[in-house]
Amino acid sequence: MSSASPVPIIIDPERAAESNTAVFLTVVCGVWSLAFVTALVRFYTRAVLVRSFGKDDVFMVLAVVRPCSGVFWEEFREADSRRTQC
Repeated sequence: MSSASPVPIIIDPERAAESNTAVFLTVVCGVWSLAFVTALVRFYTRAVLVRSFGKDDVFMVLAVVRPCSGVFWEEFREADSRRTQC
């Protein structure tokens, strides 16, 4: 009974060194910025021009502010953990 030997996986070092991080961050930041500006225009329109800021707008504000606060919270926790370590 013969068993097939496993085929070695050959990894190209140039391809392994490639990174799409810059492209990924550019696209994510661009889309998030567009969504943020759109939300700000909606808030301005509903609060100032129409003067009808409702519950749905409050929840939309919370949905826009939550990702920002998460970033700041992580920075605070990291700074706090560095401060408490002796």
